Amino acid sequence: MKCLSSVSLLALIAPFVGHAGADDEADSCSKSQGSLTSNPTSALFPANFADPCIIKTGGKYYAFATNHNPVTKGGPYVNVPIASSDDLTKGWKFHADKTNVLPDPGQWTVKNSDGNAQVGAPDVSKINETHYVMYYSAKVSSKPGNKDRKCVGAAHATSVDGPYHAQEKALACPSEGVIGPSGVEFNGNRYLLYKIGGHFDKTHTAHIHIRKLTDDGLNWAPGSESISLLNNTKAEYDTEGPNMTVSPYGKTYFLWFVTGFFRDSNYAIRYVTGPSPEGPFKNDNPPYLLQTGETNGVFVLAPGGPDFIDSTHMSFLATKPNATCGTGGEQDPETRHIHAAVLEYNGDLVKVAGNI
Repeated sequence: MKCLSSVSLLALIAPFVGHAGADDEADSCSKSQGSLTSNPTSALFPANFADPCIIKTGGKYYAFATNHNPVTKGGPYVNVPIASSDDLTKGWKFHADKTNVLPDPGQWTVKNSDGNAQVGAPDVSKINETHYVMYYSAKVSSKPGNKDRKCVGAAHATSVDGPYHAQEKALACPSEGVIGPSGVEFNGNRYLLYKIGGHFDKTHTAHIHIRKLTDDGLNWAPGSESISLLNNTKAEYDTEGPNMTVSPYGKTYFLWFVTGFFRDSNYAIRYVTGPSPEGPFKNDNPPYLLQTGETNGVFVLAPGGPDFIDSTHMSFLATKPNATCGTGGEQDPETRHIHAAVLEYNGDLVKVAGNI
């Protein structure tokens, strides 16, 4: 589970906690998004807030999203927008007075002419009351043929709403590029999940990796190594948006991820199982959890970005059906919405039992 702390049982109705997905193209769109034949399930937060995570602290909820401008349509991008609410199910508002909680993503990033470093999919972990860590991806190259390469960085703050101060160097920066960081904790150990390859350069196979972190969440644990948990060897789909939970009924670990392209209806949530956070995970024919269409009363288009309040309550992103595309390829301003579902476990299998 990522971007949550101090969650009470009342938080099981949380609408947000989603993450991941196409963190660098959150405002582009495609005519191939399609539509649903049935009425879509109502979104829990009907506003565009791509790849969000949420954290509860001090009796309030804070959400962070991929870079865009949530206040002025068409205005300059901000690295990490923030919204907050006293109630998970209503009252969410963007922080017009503090839209950018990550003022500078770091010296290791490369910015466009407008200052945009394509910061994406932020994930916040509460280490203690005065130490918060944000993981995010950002652009590191402007060279022809390598323009979309990203790396993952870490930043720290003394309060949840920042400002966050970036580390001098990227945390993970392989030549294949890396996106989609997600911090998880099991048995007192902190880990970071992330996706390597298959992004800016389609000749590289996409891998989901995990690596153990130090207790402060800012560096790799001494002696730790990056472990490949899932390899995508099928060219027909991309793999991204990793997350992980452990079964409420045993010691089985579930590695969650998304396949497909987020602008298309083939975007879907899948999973594999293993005996520990470091695997090994069964990679053969990963089951689908949620796809475009209807699943036990949940009607959605292009679901992605799985995240978890606990192992049986999942939030996710879904595209607004019949979203419009502007002349410049920009998305409808309310295209990517937040939904939530209850999960039901049966051994190594999981199914959607209904809406939250």
